[in-house]
Amino acid sequence: MNDGSRGALRGGAAVATALRWATRCQGREPDELGNARMLAVLLVFTGLCQPLALVLHAWLRPWLPVPPTAMAFTAVVTAIIWGCYLLLRRGRFNLAVLLFLAVTLAALGANYLRWGLALQANAQLIALVPPLLGALLLGRWVLWACAAALLAIICGAAWADIARYFYDPVVVRSASLLAAQIGAGVLGTSLLLDRASVLLGGYVSELAERNAQLARTRDRLQLEMEERERSRRQLLHAQKLEAVGKLASGVAHDFNHLLALILGYAQRGLGEQDVAQLHAMLGGVESAARRATAVSRRLLDFSRLEASHPDVFDVVDLLEGLRPMLRQLFPAGVELGFEHPSTPQPVFFDRAQLELMLLNLASNSAEAMPDGGCFTISLPGPDPAWVEISARDTGRGMGEEELALCREPFYTTKPAGQGTGLGLSVASDLAQAAGGALLVESAPGRGTTVRIRLPRRTMPA
Repeated sequence: MNDGSRGALRGGAAVATALRWATRCQGREPDELGNARMLAVLLVFTGLCQPLALVLHAWLRPWLPVPPTAMAFTAVVTAIIWGCYLLLRRGRFNLAVLLFLAVTLAALGANYLRWGLALQANAQLIALVPPLLGALLLGRWVLWACAAALLAIICGAAWADIARYFYDPVVVRSASLLAAQIGAGVLGTSLLLDRASVLLGGYVSELAERNAQLARTRDRLQLEMEERERSRRQLLHAQKLEAVGKLASGVAHDFNHLLALILGYAQRGLGEQDVAQLHAMLGGVESAARRATAVSRRLLDFSRLEASHPDVFDVVDLLEGLRPMLRQLFPAGVELGFEHPSTPQPVFFDRAQLELMLLNLASNSAEAMPDGGCFTISLPGPDPAWVEISARDTGRGMGEEELALCREPFYTTKPAGQGTGLGLSVASDLAQAAGGALLVESAPGRGTTVRIRLPRRTMPA
């Protein structure tokens, strides 16, 4: 292949590349859309300005009619400009800009060279700025190429004025001065547009970089939030495992205690010959077994998986029924006392839950009095609104920190495996759910008093 063939191939490739660039469809990027809106405004302004100029000329200067050739020329230029607008609407941005620059520069060249520079001086801003703005949309080098073309047109128009007056020195000076003024305006406008484009491009680049930094920061924060959420789920899982362990050990402790009661009744029953006493022992076994089933109910109540079964009953009858069970809970060195009025004290509550609450309070008091003491369950004087059950012991008591935390779930002062820490927590929740309250008073060395306050109800007939 010779040099001529290679040159032809390069030329053909360049032409094909130029055609693809000129006829490509506009993208949807923000900067491209902004340029398209700017060009649309420019095309509409130019497409309306030239016909309006003819209308104003005919209205303001009716004695000076517009030549038909000028009207035809203006109509052709206006039609091409609106054609550029239609191309822009179809996404052919590059082709619309190129055609707009070509027609405006050609129209300016024809007008300036035909009519001269002096007649165009009053309309130079309207005539010269639109092509500079259009060229800026394609880049800085197109802007300066358009400025050079306009300077050439201005110089040609000045030379036409000078030649029209046969090189009159006065005309030469005036035309040269006017050309210098208009050329300086073109250069100043081009420089201003160029600097504005550079600054705007810098701001856009800086804004894009800041947006990228914000996006990276957002992604990092999202990853940190996901990691924190994952850590929180792992912590909750670990806490659940710990709670399961506590519950398992506490349930085992409670069942062992109830089984000890059953074994105690059974051993006493084996050596008992009196039938009445045997019936009493069997009743104690049945009562202890019934309360063992309430242990699981207490755990279910804590997790709210099973509903309670409240009804109206007399607290005095409940305490009398609990007396044998409570006696079995305490060693011989603990004095057990009951103080209650002879009149009924009705409440609306789950009977098994209240029994278990009192058994838990008694069990805690027994552990707090290893060397003996006194445990008293009493019902204070009658109150028209409340029934208050007071469980008081003379054990070691609790300090301020223990007293503040004693109703928290899973909080216990017992050794590992000897309690769930749910007794007072569940009792407090149940009392509040019934419209009452659970109050705890204690001091180191002065014992503990727990008051269960429940709304008073009327016994059914």
